[in-house]
Amino acid sequence: MELSVDAIATRLEDFETIFFRHETFERATKSIALLHKRWKPPKSRKTEAHCLMLLGNSGAGKTTILRRYAARFPDVTENEHGDIRPIVFVEAPKRTTPRQLAAAILSALSPGYKPPARWNTDDLVSEICFQCDEMGVQLIIIDEAHHIVDHRKDDGLEDAAEFVKSLLNRSGAQLVLSGLPRLATKLPKTKTLKQLRRRMDHKEYLKPYNWSSKTGRTQFRTLLALFEGALGLPQPSNLVEFRTAARIYCATEGEIGFVAKHLRKSLQFALERSLSHIDLKLLGEAFDADEDEPADDHLLEFDAAPIVEEPRTSVDDNPYWADEKPFRKLWADMAQGRLRDSSRETGHKKTGTPPQKVF
Repeated sequence: MELSVDAIATRLEDFETIFFRHETFERATKSIALLHKRWKPPKSRKTEAHCLMLLGNSGAGKTTILRRYAARFPDVTENEHGDIRPIVFVEAPKRTTPRQLAAAILSALSPGYKPPARWNTDDLVSEICFQCDEMGVQLIIIDEAHHIVDHRKDDGLEDAAEFVKSLLNRSGAQLVLSGLPRLATKLPKTKTLKQLRRRMDHKEYLKPYNWSSKTGRTQFRTLLALFEGALGLPQPSNLVEFRTAARIYCATEGEIGFVAKHLRKSLQFALERSLSHIDLKLLGEAFDADEDEPADDHLLEFDAAPIVEEPRTSVDDNPYWADEKPFRKLWADMAQGRLRDSSRETGHKKTGTPPQKVF
């Protein structure tokens, strides 16, 4: 039976909003909670504010983890004492300066508030600290924090480190900096950063499950089983089957956010076509749809023979469609420089034992 647009939209929303508690999520959430527990009200404050870096590639699930944690501590409106804001969530502007980031934090604290143009960064930090005390802010979360260090020279990096240190010293709120791994490597090795590192609880890396280990492979395939249950299709898609799981891992680099994205798009195709399950053909279409749209370089004469439309990616470039040999090449490219995979089945590294065929 063909589903209505409303029914399809509801199914996709249900799938998109489902969440599985897994090992990576639990570890990161515990680190945030331990940092959060350091906060004390101004009059009983005995410890310094600390900072946690939450690092991971695109699709690792950083924002999902942070938003789910923040949702546990909603704002409270009190007529007599004003608003209480336990957690403030900020997204760092692209190529941000300390002043721009300070303005973004103020905007998150008080939407619509516009500080005087004459204020410098120090003035903005002072206002942030005042509002944090007034609203009882315990934790400031800055997402996309790698923008703090992007495209900056040494002086700019030093200013960024100084701003973070000043925010910790004066606001009393604990701080989470979430971003791509380069956030941790681009900060300058200066006296300011040395002082800042003393205030770092630690760096929490969200890494994809390691296909090279038995445990990592089992965890990844277990997660696929949970995703398949959430699809709600009438017949099994067998996502945990080795060859299918390996192709999903290759296409997404094991990043959970991208796994969810490919499966959601595949589910959409299945629902629109009244299909009973998801297969590699459908997953390949989802991968192809994820590619950037090519630009129209020219328009043909109206009476010219039309161009035959083809997928935006070739079969050999699509991990779901490629035959064994090109798939091994795609796997090796994915693994190069990031994962050490000694798997006999994928066999992208030469070992003493000849690799088994994937198919």
